[in-house]
Amino acid sequence: MIFADDEGRPLDVLPDSLPTTDWGGLRPGALGVYLGRVMDSISVARDSSITIFIHGGLVPTDEALHRGRVMLERVIAFNYRVPELRTYPLWFNWAGGAVQSLGERAIHRHGDSSGSTLLSVATLLPRLGLGLGRAVLEAPRTTLDQLSNWTRRDGNVEANQQRIAELQTLKPELSISALGDQVPPGFWNGALTVATAATGLVLGPILADGAATPVWKELVERTRWSMWSADDTGTESLPQRGALRNLLDSLQARYDSGDAGGAPLPRRIVLVGHSMGAIIANQVLTEFPDLPVSDIVYLAGAASIRETALAVVPVLRRNSAVQFWNVTLHPGNEAKDVAIPFLASGSFLEWIDRYHEPRGTSFDAMVGRFENFLRGVDAFPDSVLGQIHLKAIGEDDPGYRPFRHGQFGYGEFPYWDPARWRQPD
Repeated sequence: MIFADDEGRPLDVLPDSLPTTDWGGLRPGALGVYLGRVMDSISVARDSSITIFIHGGLVPTDEALHRGRVMLERVIAFNYRVPELRTYPLWFNWAGGAVQSLGERAIHRHGDSSGSTLLSVATLLPRLGLGLGRAVLEAPRTTLDQLSNWTRRDGNVEANQQRIAELQTLKPELSISALGDQVPPGFWNGALTVATAATGLVLGPILADGAATPVWKELVERTRWSMWSADDTGTESLPQRGALRNLLDSLQARYDSGDAGGAPLPRRIVLVGHSMGAIIANQVLTEFPDLPVSDIVYLAGAASIRETALAVVPVLRRNSAVQFWNVTLHPGNEAKDVAIPFLASGSFLEWIDRYHEPRGTSFDAMVGRFENFLRGVDAFPDSVLGQIHLKAIGEDDPGYRPFRHGQFGYGEFPYWDPARWRQPD
C-alpha cells in the first residue's frame, strides 16, 4: 500500500517502520528503500498481473488502511483459488476524508496569494453566509431535482433500452451489457432511501451549495496532488513528485531496465479506479503511456467523459489489445442511491453532474453513469469502440452486487477478479 497525505506527499502510516519526517512522511532515502522493497516483492511473487487500485473520495486515511487490509486478504484467497489469474495488488491511498477536506477548504485554501490563514479565518463567516445565500436561491431547483429521483426509480429502462438498440445499430463494435433488473437494496436500505428522499427535500439545497461543493473542489485538487505534490508554503517553487508518481516512476524504471537481471515483473497491469480514483487513473494513463496496462477498469468513475476519452483513447490506439471496461450502477439504483443519509438522495455522481460540475455538453457528464455514457459515447472514435465495454451491475450478476456508489470501493466488489467486470460470453 502507498499512502499520500493531504498535500500528495508520501506518508508512512505504519509506526516505526521507516524513518519519517516531523509530519509523518517518508524521508527521501526511506521512500527509495520502501519502493525498492515493493518492486522486489512484485518480482518474487511471480504473479500473472499487477492490479493497481485507486479508491474514491470521502475516504479518511484510517478507513483506507482498513479497506486495504480487507482487500489484501481477499486477493490472497482469490490467488489461492485461481492460481492461473494470480495478481499482485498495489493499493494507492490518497487523503480524501470529508471533514478534513471541508476544513482545508474553509481555512487554508482561501485568503490572499500567500495563503494567509488569518485572512481565511477573518472571511470565513461571510463566505459561509454567501454559500447559504446561494443555497436559498437555488432551493426551488434543488428540491425539484430531489423530487425527480422518484420519477426515475425504474431506471428509465424503456428509454435506455431504446438508446442501446440504436447504438447496437450505429456502433456495433461497442460492447454494451444487457440492462436487466436493478439490484434490490433490501428492506432497511430501502427504508433509508425513502427517509432520505423526504428529508433531502429540505436539507439537500443547503448541502448542495453550503458544504458539498467546497468539499468536492478540495478533493479534486487532492487528486492532482497525487502525481505532483502541492507546495504547502504558498510559494511558486517547483512541484515535488507526489506519492503515486514516486511509485509509478519506480515501476517504470524497473520495466525500462529489463528487470536488471532479477526476476521479471508481470507484463500486464490492470488499472482500476473507483469514483474519483478515475480522475487519478486518467493522469496515470496520460503521464505513463509506456506502462504495460492491459485493462483499464473504471468503477462508477467520477471523471468526465471528455477527460476520460482524452486519457484512454491514445492508450487504446497505441495497443489494440488494451481494453477499457466502464462498470456502473444500474440507472435505477443510481436514482435510489443515498449520497449522504438523511441529507442527499441520488448517487454521488448525480450530485456532481447537477451541482458541483454542471455540464455544458454530454461529454462533460460523469463517465461512471450508464445513461451518461450512452449519450456521450461519441467522445470515443469509432476506431477504438471494439475495445470499449459498458456494463451496468444488475440483479442477474453473480456474487456481490453493489446497489450504492460507495460499495464498489469497500472491498466487497472483487475488482481483482476479471470475471466481475468482463462482459458475459
